[in-house]
Amino acid sequence: MLKRLCALSLLVWSAGAASAAAEDLLSPEQLENASTWVLASEQVCGLSLNPARIRAFVAQQVPDMNWALFQFQVDARRKRGIPLLNAEQLQRHCQGMRQVIQQAGWGG
Repeated sequence: MLKRLCALSLLVWSAGAASAAAEDLLSPEQLENASTWVLASEQVCGLSLNPARIRAFVAQQVPDMNWALFQFQVDARRKRGIPLLNAEQLQRHCQGMRQVIQQAGWGG
């Protein structure tokens, strides 16, 4: 059940990020929510990231961030969410992540 929920969350987020990034800029709240997906997607999508810049952005948005929970979310998305995607879904997801990175300036 948890795996299905993670996969559904990932698909909804990926589709939303891709379409939102194509139409409008994402809000700071949307970027903060995207940060764990971006970090989790780095290797599988071949992304070049600046993790320190991402963490600084998150710290600015959420000053009392629980960093252990943040890292847990990154790991959970990497291990349980992304592997459930088929090739087409993964391609769309990675495209959305690239758009988020470009808008947020999180490239490395």
